[in-house]
Amino acid sequence: MKMYLRVALLLILPLLTLNCVVGQEPAAILNKVEESLTSGNAAMLASTFHSRVELTLEGKSQIQSSVQAQYVMSQFFASYPPSSFTLSHHGETGGTLYALGEYRSAKGTFEVNIFIRFEGGTNRISELRFE
Repeated sequence: MKMYLRVALLLILPLLTLNCVVGQEPAAILNKVEESLTSGNAAMLASTFHSRVELTLEGKSQIQSSVQAQYVMSQFFASYPPSSFTLSHHGETGGTLYALGEYRSAKGTFEVNIFIRFEGGTNRISELRFE
């Protein structure tokens, strides 16, 4: 009987932990986004993208692969090196998580809108706007 109880606990405890990790995933993505925008790290930022992501930069919006989006963001960071990035608000509407922030560079300040969707078993950025 004790052995069955131990086996049951060994099977149930990892599932409880998994549930906690999945519940924290959007916060982890936002932390990663904040860190990557603060440091201008396009590769780290791209690791949070869906395979296709809509980018809006300097008034132009395009849907791109995550690899193309990484290149575009590296060019953006080269043109507008970050001096700071601050998340000001986040929430959820219609199954989409969103966050608002402010990206500051010596060359300008941008309002940043981040949209995160749950697809394929993970939360990833589906849209990123710098306006």
